[in-house]
Amino acid sequence: MLVALRTWAPKFASERIKLTVRTDNMSTLALVSKMQPHSRQLAIIAREMALDISASKYTPEIAEHIPGVSNKAADALSRLASPSPLPIPSY
Repeated sequence: MLVALRTWAPKFASERIKLTVRTDNMSTLALVSKMQPHSRQLAIIAREMALDISASKYTPEIAEHIPGVSNKAADALSRLASPSPLPIPSY
C-alpha cells in the first residue's frame, strides 16, 4: 500500500481525489482505515503512510475487502514472472 501511494502521488499532486483501497489483505485494510499496526514492522510502514497522507491532498475514504479468489488484478500481478502470465485487467 505504501509503495502504491508513493507511486501514484505525483499524478494526484495537484488535485483532490477520493481514494478507495480495495484489497484482499486484512492487515492492509486495518492499517489504512485505523492506522493501528499490530507489529513493530507494520508500525514503521504506518508512520510512513501517515506522513505521506498528511502531506498530500488525498485521504483513504473507503477501505473495501475483496475476497482473494475474486481479486483478479492481484492474481495477474502475482503471475507476471510465470511462464504463462495472465493479462492485467483494466479498471
